[in-house]
Amino acid sequence: MAENALNNPTGTVSTRKPKTFGSVLKDILLFPFRLIGKLFKLALLALLVVVLVLTTYCGVQATQPMTIPEAPKGMTYYQFLENRLNAMNTYDAAYCKRWKKTGWIDEHTTALVRFSGLGFYTLFNVPESVLAVLYPGSKVDQWLKWGDHQYALQLPRGEASWNNFPALFWEAAQRSTWDWMVIRENKLPLPTLPAAK
Repeated sequence: MAENALNNPTGTVSTRKPKTFGSVLKDILLFPFRLIGKLFKLALLALLVVVLVLTTYCGVQATQPMTIPEAPKGMTYYQFLENRLNAMNTYDAAYCKRWKKTGWIDEHTTALVRFSGLGFYTLFNVPESVLAVLYPGSKVDQWLKWGDHQYALQLPRGEASWNNFPALFWEAAQRSTWDWMVIRENKLPLPTLPAAK
């Protein structure tokens, strides 16, 4: 007993089993898959951080006046969306009155279609526009030129560098929304600033 205490001064008995050849081989063979799994988790975490940072940046910028020259001076993004919603509801109400249609869906069709499509349109269009500016002449740039006649309007005009990525992203989001809500929905009047209260 005294000899055992000299070899193990803490007095605890080790229950760890020695590794066998099979367990070592298993660890070696599974290492690449575990590494890929950890890298995948890390990539997902990085993507989540980028999305959260861009969402926060755009949310803060939406309270500031819009930076695109087409927008009325001093109009914020939230005011722009409110203006478009009011214009669409006015248009739909006049349409329903003219054709004697009733029902909530009939009275809100344009707004429902435009605002539900805005998320998908912006989700795909904004990253493409930013990449086309960052890499002119790339496949994305050529694809946008070929596929969309509003190509020149949608591209952000800011300095094309990765250091300026959030500002480019926000400008591309504004331009994409302007294209979707004003240019492609051309039956509505142009946006105006709300009257002072």
